[in-house]
Amino acid sequence: MQTLRSRKTRVKQNRSSVTIQDVAVAAGVSVSTVSRVLNDKDDVAPGTLARVRTVIDNL
Repeated sequence: MQTLRSRKTRVKQNRSSVTIQDVAVAAGVSVSTVSRVLNDKDDVAPGTLARVRTVIDNL
């Protein structure tokens, strides 16, 4: 029987799309911050906004 750990590893290796968590880690911000950027909220600092958008464009 396959363990949950091996299944998660297999799924992660086969994943080709980028997640919001991937963007957050790469940009050095929280998932909530990435969500606010994606939803065009006004409460994101301009520098953070630019950094997150750059990461999104590059991933």
